[in-house]
This record gives sequence, structure tokens and C-alpha cells, in this order.
Amino acid sequence: FLKTFDFDIIFIVGARYSKDDALEGFIHKYFKKSKFILVEPDNNCNEEINHNYKKLNLNYELYNISLDSKSSSRKMFFRGGKTSFHKSISFKKKNVEYDKIKKINTTTFDFFFKEFLAKNKKKKILLKLDTEGSELEILKGCKKNIENIDTIIIEVSNVYRFEKGCSFYSLSNFLSYYKFFSSKIIYSNIVLNPKNQRFINFQDVIFCKKDIKWTLHD
Repeated sequence: FLKTFDFDIIFIVGARYSKDDALEGFIHKYFKKSKFILVEPDNNCNEEINHNYKKLNLNYELYNISLDSKSSSRKMFFRGGKTSFHKSISFKKKNVEYDKIKKINTTTFDFFFKEFLAKNKKKKILLKLDTEGSELEILKGCKKNIENIDTIIIEVSNVYRFEKGCSFYSLSNFLSYYKFFSSKIIYSNIVLNPKNQRFINFQDVIFCKKDIKWTLHD
């Protein structure tokens, strides 16, 4: 499905890349000519990110900023290279401790990337969000420039994974107002519950603009 798209710019928010991430690996493989804008709050991941993107010979810029619905100061939870504004329900049940909890300053997508987006209004843009429950807050901070984005890929939770984290419904409801609709589920994380029953933990979902016309990828 993604092969039919053609993007000039790809924003990846939550940029720590794992070789086991099939979706991100696919994006790197098929959009080698794209400009990658990477957003990762944890600067301890910089060495790994730079190593991977240089090895792949991709054109990228890395920003250690924390995106939110407004500029403020918030607690961020750090664990194993992942960050979130929301506590993990699983960690709470298992009494897992975080590596650190730190108060950080946030900014919005609209404010930080205002000039960049103004210079690239005619470019095809993909926004990929994987922020452990903060996806809706980031999108709310993108209201002024969401019309400049063509496609959004979001890791959405199908169960209650993060305290006060967003749901598939809340994301779909918000994006439908801006004429984005879920077009395809491209990955489902299926796990077993304590009763050994399979269920979908989270999914990567593509949201596309209504009636958009696409140029096929070469």
C-alpha cells in the first residue's frame, strides 16, 4: 500500500529506530530520496539514531525537542530508550520502575516547524507518530499546519496502555474534522493475555486526506 505513495518530506516523531521495526525499515527502504525530519526527546538516543541514518545514507535532520498541544513544562517518563508523558499501565501492574522521571519544556509542531513548513508548502509530507499515548496532544499542536500534511501514520492503542493516553476513537474523531480518515491498518501487534487468548495490543494506521490524488512512486 505504501509503495503507491511519494513523499518529499517525512516527519518521524519518536525517532529512536529499532532494526525490528518493520514499518520504519520499509519507509527507509522505499523513500530514500525523501528528507527525514526526526524528533526525539531523549538525546541519549542521538548516537544510535545518527549511526543508523548515516549507515542508510539518508538525508535527515535530528531535533531533541518534546512536542505537545502547547508550550509548557511537563513530566516525562524515560524507560529503555522510550519516552512518554503518560505512565505505562503494564509497568504499573508489574511494578516496573522508570530509568528516570524528568520535567522538560515542550513546544508545538506549529511553532517549531512554522518556517520550515512555510518554505515547503507544495511538498508531499508524511507525518509518523509513535509517542506512547501522546499522539493526540501532538496533533492538537499541529492545527495551523495540518493542511500542509498529506498523510499521517499513527501507532494507535487498542487497549488501555497509558494513563490518560489517547485512544483510536479520539484520534479518529479529531482527524476526521480535518478530513483525514483511517485508510488502512498496516501492522497489528498481537499478544497473549494471561488466559492465553490472542488480542491486538496496538496497530499502525494510515490516515489519508479525503479525495486526495496521489502521484505513484517510481
